[in-house]
Amino acid sequence: MNAMRVHLFGRFRVESDQGELAGLEACKEQTLLGYLLLHQERPHSREVLASLLWGNYTTAQSRKYLRQAIWHINSQLQEQRNGSGATLIVAEQEWVQLNHDLDLWVDALAFEETCAWVRGTPSHEMSDEGVKALQTAAQIYVGDFLEGCYEDWCILERERLQNMYLGLLGKLLQSCEARHEYEAGLAYGHAILRYDRAHERTHRQLMRLYYMAGNRTDALRQFQRCATALREELDVEPSRLTIELHEQIRADRLDELSPAPDEAKSAGPTTLPEILAHLKRLQSLMDGIQGELRRDIDMVQAALHSAE
Repeated sequence: MNAMRVHLFGRFRVESDQGELAGLEACKEQTLLGYLLLHQERPHSREVLASLLWGNYTTAQSRKYLRQAIWHINSQLQEQRNGSGATLIVAEQEWVQLNHDLDLWVDALAFEETCAWVRGTPSHEMSDEGVKALQTAAQIYVGDFLEGCYEDWCILERERLQNMYLGLLGKLLQSCEARHEYEAGLAYGHAILRYDRAHERTHRQLMRLYYMAGNRTDALRQFQRCATALREELDVEPSRLTIELHEQIRADRLDELSPAPDEAKSAGPTTLPEILAHLKRLQSLMDGIQGELRRDIDMVQAALHSAE
């Protein structure tokens, strides 16, 4: 069978030599495929999968919906291939798994493999090959994992992969500073702030990059953006490290300007403001779940009323 490319970041899509596989717009089918792709090393119980994706229904109903989803995914692939070729999902009486005979490329798996390959390597020790691999991984991450789907497992994966992405951007940002590639570093820093505008460490890194690029004015403005974001998002003031860096830039002391010790760490939350921002992002994800539940409840209630 020809190679297939599955995109789980941003807009879900499956592509092959015949083009994009149509007919997989249903969120449940996308999450089913996403789950099997991320956990393709073993078969999965039908009962567990049905409960995972249709837990609000009876066992009989949830198994029926799972059976229908598997049939529809496989039939769409067969239709694209004019009824020939292997199925995407192998379904036995009680077990379901991905067809291991298929030649599949999955963006989320390629992304994770790259992150694992460079894990533990300090940014200033990254080889050219490592930097290029990280740049490719950053390009793969075109949006959050299975956007618009709100199953519990999906939200946890989305948060995990997003944190990996922010850590990757942080590593690239630090590498750009070490290599004096200031414009590229600024782009990575601003990408982090689009996810977390109150990430104070990233604001400090941007202040340094602007200054080292010869743009003292924007370096000072970045401090103001940092202070505003911290105040509006977390109701706190900039930390001592950020204030000291601001004073160095104001005094135009380039010879004393060097990365603060904490900048060599990962981009994960370490300070209380960063932890608070992380928790607020989780709260936002939970709000999405509640919205999905409200819509499901309204649909069921409307169906009950129409049946009366």
